[in-house]
Amino acid sequence: MTEICRATRHSPASVANYLSTFTRVAQLAERQMQASQIAFLLGRGRTLIDRYLELVTQCRQDENFKYHLDQLTRLGRVARPEAAGEKKRVMKEGRQ
Repeated sequence: MTEICRATRHSPASVANYLSTFTRVAQLAERQMQASQIAFLLGRGRTLIDRYLELVTQCRQDENFKYHLDQLTRLGRVARPEAAGEKKRVMKEGRQ
């Protein structure tokens, strides 16, 4: 991240905020949310959200960027409750 800070002349806190917002936009877009909904939920302007959605689309077109985008969107993703329950059941059955 230091390299990004130097190149953009932005603080580490700012760069972390940009990455966090971009990640949340990508995660919400995966859930088929509209740009206006994402802007409302994140408390960000529609223009910024539209630009981030354009970047998400561009990232999905390049295999290398797509891989890294997938890694970013996995961060902080919450498992579905039914999937977590299934995992616990399987683990308990394995112990018996």
